[in-house]
Amino acid sequence: MTSPNNIINSLSLGQTLLIETNRELLMGTLTYIDIKHLMLELDNARDVKTNFTYQSPQMLAYQQMKSIKIVAEESSVDTSSDITTESDEMKNSPHIEKEEEIKLPSKNKTKEQRDHSVSSKEQCEGFSIQLSALDFQLLQTQYDSLVYITQTDQKYHKAVADIKSQTIIGLLIDPLECARHRKTSLIAISTASSIYLFDILSLGKIFKELRLILESAERPRKVVHFSNRIVDHFKNRHGIELSGIFDTFVAYCLVSDDKTNKSLEQTIQQVFNISNVYFHIGDGEKDTNITTNAYCRPLSPEYRLRLAKLVAFQLKLYEHLLHEHMLRNFYKQCQKFSQTLAHNEDDYDVAQQLHTKCTTGHEHIQPQGNWKDILESNFEFQQNNTQEITLKKKVIK
Repeated sequence: MTSPNNIINSLSLGQTLLIETNRELLMGTLTYIDIKHLMLELDNARDVKTNFTYQSPQMLAYQQMKSIKIVAEESSVDTSSDITTESDEMKNSPHIEKEEEIKLPSKNKTKEQRDHSVSSKEQCEGFSIQLSALDFQLLQTQYDSLVYITQTDQKYHKAVADIKSQTIIGLLIDPLECARHRKTSLIAISTASSIYLFDILSLGKIFKELRLILESAERPRKVVHFSNRIVDHFKNRHGIELSGIFDTFVAYCLVSDDKTNKSLEQTIQQVFNISNVYFHIGDGEKDTNITTNAYCRPLSPEYRLRLAKLVAFQLKLYEHLLHEHMLRNFYKQCQKFSQTLAHNEDDYDVAQQLHTKCTTGHEHIQPQGNWKDILESNFEFQQNNTQEITLKKKVIK
């Protein structure tokens, strides 16, 4: 097995690391390596579980570490190293040698897997990617924007106005995945830049303005996970017909060919290679006053942060599955078609190709793989009475 020395030697200064210890999940920039004493120094270190940022560099001994993940290189964000040192025996007996427990997955595997097209039948591992430091910074900005709403005041009306103006939102309810069987505690909604937490217990009900948004079939579209349970909840608990749904569970099943009932949190961990402690509210003596009861008030900041992380990643999951997998071939065709004229240095030839009947580049506009089979539909253009071109979707029977 790989030794601790080799683990430490494989790291480089300037890398952004995600290091899991027994109590923290620290992310920071590697600024110093002590090979002799097997110690690392992280600058700008932040505990992503509690959002606490350390003002001074943090020194970590190898014995403290359960796992080391390379989030981003100094000169490249396309990294996928995942160094695992966790062992139940090691956690209970810190003096036991760790060499036999260290695993180093192949660094080339993820890059190869990400190159698979949407028609690939590789299992879920083939869709796992590594988030960059910038991704985490943008997510942190969303967490910091969390607005907790307990009454129909100015915060409530500003939130509703913002949500109404969006084209796509992330949506989840708390408790999660309970369908009609438990009353609503919270409704969490994420936009591209903000997160809103509606305390339904305090509000008393879902008011008209928010009901209209949830029932709108076109704007905004709602990104949810396990839509069958959420739709059942809204209909039977509030008489709301939730519409305009993009289900990340359905999307994940389509692109991964894996129909295991993975929760939102499990799917996020699988797709984005996130540590299983990232969404934990906390552990240890520091967390004795933190409740995990959805109906207990007041809600702890840690509990709100957990929901903020989930609903923010709900949107990121939508973006990844739709744009990196479901529309991958479409974007490839757009790229090829867009270059049809740009690389032609013959001005006269380009002028000839501007004719309305010219078909140069049309050869790039073709379905590839089994794209149509996956969507189970034909697409045809129809001209309506106003001479506008509209796209009509015709489901294959």
